[in-house]
Amino acid sequence: MYKNCVFIIESPNKIAKIKELTGSSFVFATGGHFVELVNIEVSKEFNPIFEIKKSTDKK
Repeated sequence: MYKNCVFIIESPNKIAKIKELTGSSFVFATGGHFVELVNIEVSKEFNPIFEIKKSTDKK
């Protein structure tokens, strides 16, 4: 059904289930949020504005 789609999810624990449900082998986990919704322009259209988060890892 979704064999040629890429899925980017937050939790690595959900990869196997998403692959099972979609049939896609392109399922990847970020291990956390990677974008923030910083603003929403509500007028005639819904225009979300996202920013890529700076890493907070202390590796």
